[in-house]
Amino acid sequence: MTRLCVPTSKGKTRLHEQRLLRNMGAHTVVLDLLQVPYDKAEDSQMKEVMVDAHEFLQHFCFGYKHNQALLYKHLDLFINAGDTLLHSDTMRHIFLDNADLCVKVTDSVVQHFIHAIQKERHVKYLYFLQTVVKAEETHLRRIQDMVMQELVNAGDDVLLFYNDAKGFQNLIDLMVSERERLNENSDLKYHINLVKLLALCTEGKNVYTEIKCHSLLPLEDIARVVTHAECLPEVKMAYVNFLNHCYVDTEVEMKEIFTLHFIWTLFDNFLVDIDTVCSSSYDDDQRDPILENYITHIVMQLLRMFFGSPFANLAVIVSGHQQMFVRLLQGCLRIYKCQWASGEQKHSVMQTVKKLNEIATERSVAVPTELQKQLRGLLSTTRLSKQTGQKWLKSTFGPRRQMASSHEEPQIVDAYQEFVLLLEQKTGPEVKAEMSLLVDVMFSPELLYPAQTAGYQRAADGGFMQKLISHTKKLLTVGEEKLVVQVLTTLQSTVEVFQGTAEGGQAIRNALLAWYFCHTSSPEDSQLVVLPRHTKSKREIQSYLDHCKASDLVVDLVMHGSSQEVFLEGIKLGIVLLDEGNEVVQQSLLRRFMSSNCEAFFHEICDHIGEAQAEIKSSYNFNPADVGSHGASDMNLPNVSQQNGVVLPQLGDVRASCDISSTGADQGGDTTISYTQAASLANSLPGVTLTELQSAALGQSQLPDTAQVSLGATSQHESMIQAPMSHSGPSMDSAELLCMWPILRFLQLMCENHNKDLQNYLRRQENSKSSFNIIHETLSFLDCICGSTAGGLGLLGLYINERNVELINQCLATLTEYCQGPCQENQKAIALHESNGVDIIVALILNDIQPLGQTRMELDLMLKNNASKLLLAIMESRKDSDMAERIMYNMQPRQLIERCKLAFNEEGFLDETEISEDTSGSPRHVGHNMYLLASQLAQHSKELGELLQTDRDPALEYYEKHTAQIEV
Repeated sequence: MTRLCVPTSKGKTRLHEQRLLRNMGAHTVVLDLLQVPYDKAEDSQMKEVMVDAHEFLQHFCFGYKHNQALLYKHLDLFINAGDTLLHSDTMRHIFLDNADLCVKVTDSVVQHFIHAIQKERHVKYLYFLQTVVKAEETHLRRIQDMVMQELVNAGDDVLLFYNDAKGFQNLIDLMVSERERLNENSDLKYHINLVKLLALCTEGKNVYTEIKCHSLLPLEDIARVVTHAECLPEVKMAYVNFLNHCYVDTEVEMKEIFTLHFIWTLFDNFLVDIDTVCSSSYDDDQRDPILENYITHIVMQLLRMFFGSPFANLAVIVSGHQQMFVRLLQGCLRIYKCQWASGEQKHSVMQTVKKLNEIATERSVAVPTELQKQLRGLLSTTRLSKQTGQKWLKSTFGPRRQMASSHEEPQIVDAYQEFVLLLEQKTGPEVKAEMSLLVDVMFSPELLYPAQTAGYQRAADGGFMQKLISHTKKLLTVGEEKLVVQVLTTLQSTVEVFQGTAEGGQAIRNALLAWYFCHTSSPEDSQLVVLPRHTKSKREIQSYLDHCKASDLVVDLVMHGSSQEVFLEGIKLGIVLLDEGNEVVQQSLLRRFMSSNCEAFFHEICDHIGEAQAEIKSSYNFNPADVGSHGASDMNLPNVSQQNGVVLPQLGDVRASCDISSTGADQGGDTTISYTQAASLANSLPGVTLTELQSAALGQSQLPDTAQVSLGATSQHESMIQAPMSHSGPSMDSAELLCMWPILRFLQLMCENHNKDLQNYLRRQENSKSSFNIIHETLSFLDCICGSTAGGLGLLGLYINERNVELINQCLATLTEYCQGPCQENQKAIALHESNGVDIIVALILNDIQPLGQTRMELDLMLKNNASKLLLAIMESRKDSDMAERIMYNMQPRQLIERCKLAFNEEGFLDETEISEDTSGSPRHVGHNMYLLASQLAQHSKELGELLQTDRDPALEYYEKHTAQIEV
């Protein structure tokens, strides 16, 4: 069986054979074999069988994602196995080049391999970690952070370095020893792969891992090892690659790499290695492929990154080392002319030559005349070869390819799209008609049988539906997740009230109705059929499904901890059952929670919320956790202080914070400004907020006279001053965030209609050993998605955009439902939580959410409206002043009053008759909700009360006049 899966001599996988073995269930037999107990100390033959079994599984899933996914379901089997080393290769093959599986790697999996290294330091464990941090040329930032943190936590048991004098000499001895070089389990091999792993953890500009790696392998140690005469090419390759990703191609500037002499010492060593492979004595017998790849790929990549770095001051660097620069350029030309260089190697060298030549031209480097001639000849030859190749391809394949690309291909694509569209239009109604009938059959299966028969009695009164729901729970235990998803989707369709069938599908529906329910083949008889589902309301259907244990199914699916798709469909079924606040389903859920141990249900909900927060944090351009530990100056982030609830900038020299000339625009200079520069500049200008700075940069307003900065309103400026999430923030399509809206909606519906019992139970599960405060978890998620962990509340507009505003609104609505009734304990839980949750809600009302407010004003208004409703819900029916004082802690009374006026002036004056439900999203209606909030707060704030009494602005008079006519 193993030979059937072994890749061909050309490296191609045998997908057909792998698929055949999968369909035969060969992998399940081998997995059962691995669980057979045997004497590991004495039974040598069984050991050989186990080795063969693992070899089969490795080839079975190699390069085939479907088979990898099958084995991934049995990951616990490999983790819990006694012989960790034997299973590590198989686990590596399961994740190999499969980004979809690598992103699912958990802390426990990484910790398993770290603990294995602590017991037995072996390079195979590092191979696995290298596999999961980068897959399919994708840098998995969360996994990088996870692996890096576990490595640091493990300490010297895992981190094998030779930084001191004695350790350095040991490393030299290891490199001299031929046995150590060839031994797969040697300390040298482990050290090389550990450095490779660190390079992979920093690859892709990860500031969190970069900072941690600086202390593990300093620049001085890298130069000392690489430049040593006994250093092996394998070691050089690992060290220089690490240098490139950790010190050169970085997210934040590393000034040492451009100012210290170590890098130039390394460049001199590069030239020595170039001389070695380019010398006349370097023949086929002496060739070292590792050294060649090191020079043509790793060294060339470092040169391109170093001289192309945005942090490099090329004017100073090149002028101070012109001789070395010219020697590097000459060395690259020598490599390109070598006979042994392959096409791929020559391409890498040519890219470096072009980069260095471009810098030499821009910086007027004194390149020798002979070298200039060689460069011009090489570059012109390259262009000529490219043009000749294109002409040859065009002349050889041109007519046919041109005809296919210009005439046939568009016609084929257009015809295919038209065919698909026509097919959907023709068969779509028929498919929907069949689906609707399937739902009817599931809802009333007793009608398939004549009355008073045994089949009718068994299927009546929900008997079939109960069996189906019970069977769905068992399907999960046998791994039939796709079938479970189909059943859940059909159950969701059952709750939808029948609205009739489209014209094209009515005929087939009538025929099927007559066939199944009238036991005839005459469509006319279908008119006599009255199906129970069509006569019931949505609430009655929900209650019927609840009677059939559908609500228990939702709880069981969530507790099972199955795949993301099953979890999501289970939550969606819960939403359908609870829609419009069905009290019967709510009580069934509460009874289930109280009668059995449902701790796992809330544990899963909290885990998904936590994973979503981790996904959001890992997607910011900077790591919020590093702001506090490294300081704003190290991270290029603003220092923000708060006084009386107002975000105050730190005073400082504007030109020291951000090099922007006040006359730059007039002189035609470049006035681009980065996000971090904008934040720093905002902190340096007294009385200027980051929102005002954004508007000025976009050309939409002017800064105050005391802090005028000339910024061009070009598209480049608009793209530079943006929220981290607007370009590199979390994708709303990620698996972690896709499930958040359904989760929040489900939690909201559990508390709908002021269900105080469930409101309290979500806060505390008194009948469980471990209680999970869902109220606090929801508030923490709001705190995270609004970016408050990354800086001051003045940065809110940089994190809220069109992609995530719907999720934020749902979060606000859910928190509101937690409080309404009122539920005073939940009010207190939200208001007095240690997070910035309440401050964020206040900031959503008082601050401009830019650029969202400029591009989608209706979304900004909806956000402020929901935030106002939440604060009103927190204060609902409270006689004490605790909630009001907490809300007012970070709010200046005049700010709220000015917001009410601003909303009023966003639209023309309205007549009294125009205040209706249809205008609930209008600026004036939103302003009225703010006025209601101010009125409530005024009862506990003397200053706010006086402002409302003394300020006779038309807006406040209008709101006061209409307050008694609006039900809130």
